[in-house]
Amino acid sequence: MDAVKLLDIAEREKSTPGVPANEVLLLGEASSFLFCMAELLGAQSSVTSCALIHSSQSLKEQLRTRAPDILLLSYGANTISFLEFARRNKFPMGNILLLNIPPCPWNLSRMVSTGVTRMLADDCTYSEILHALKSIRHSQFYFSASVTQHLALAKMHGACKGEIFDSLSTREWQTAHAISQGMLIAEIAERFSLSPKTVQTYRYRIYRKLNVCSDVQLTLLTQRLLPDKKPTCRVY
Repeated sequence: MDAVKLLDIAEREKSTPGVPANEVLLLGEASSFLFCMAELLGAQSSVTSCALIHSSQSLKEQLRTRAPDILLLSYGANTISFLEFARRNKFPMGNILLLNIPPCPWNLSRMVSTGVTRMLADDCTYSEILHALKSIRHSQFYFSASVTQHLALAKMHGACKGEIFDSLSTREWQTAHAISQGMLIAEIAERFSLSPKTVQTYRYRIYRKLNVCSDVQLTLLTQRLLPDKKPTCRVY
């Protein structure tokens, strides 16, 4: 979700009631999106506090001292580890709202298997976030339209192991394959006539889409699941 657009929408809906928690904790990689969300939710009359953290250590300290009513988790490379950490510390999975998740059938199914019952894709609005938060009070599932559609596709066709990589463009898949072969960023850039900065951008997108946080994890995932896969012709 674009942070500037989020601010514009929220300005018109600033007094929107219905956030069902007094204490909200935002967790994820540092970004303008999370910063804006903290500012906007902090202005809601029903929210007494809205903290913003970026690491498992900070989450541990928060849960040890005073657990929040709701955890808003912005999807990123460390999402699975954050969810597992929250579960180990007995934080209610039903009180977690996962934001900005890429609509990949396999990845969505994986999130559901961890116990997440509320997920919004990165095309959701601020108003929809408030509605999703409100659903926690009534213990209801809440998925944005695109998330629901891709979950249905996963159920209909089966989230086979090859679908893990379906969200990657051709260039992203080629970059992932090159990384799994042990190539350096400079070498990948030279092979595909790209700048190192562009390759780094592709790598960040790959990490986010596949929910990995290192080249080692990416290599293991690629070699284990798709040893013979060839990239399809997709736009990048």
